[in-house]
Amino acid sequence: MYIFYFADIFALVGLTYVQSNEWFPLHAFFFGSFLTASPLFLLSALFCVPVAGKAAYRSRKRTFQLHLSSILITMFFYVHHNSSCDDFVYTFFAFFEYIIVFSNIYFHFLFGSEFASSTLSIQCGPMYSSLPR
Repeated sequence: MYIFYFADIFALVGLTYVQSNEWFPLHAFFFGSFLTASPLFLLSALFCVPVAGKAAYRSRKRTFQLHLSSILITMFFYVHHNSSCDDFVYTFFAFFEYIIVFSNIYFHFLFGSEFASSTLSIQCGPMYSSLPR
């Protein structure tokens, strides 16, 4: 699951620094990597990580559905724009591209907020001060 998480983050960082008008093949690679790793992370987090209640699971599921449907709609508008270049098609592509990014951010927020009550403790010394006998 975490391989998809790190691939998702790495692809987003790559998209941040490589614009499509600078070096299109690398931008396309990062975008394709993001469109592959992101839904795989969301799907694995949806089914592999326990959720604290039905409402949290429902929020995760709806966010995943929005994310996946936005990817499919974005792909449709991208192909349509490259084949016929009608008015406002690229605008719709960009709009749904933003929905992909924001749904990804929101899913990561939901995923992280479930660990809000957790405490991470880093200590020096032996792991156990006394072992059970």
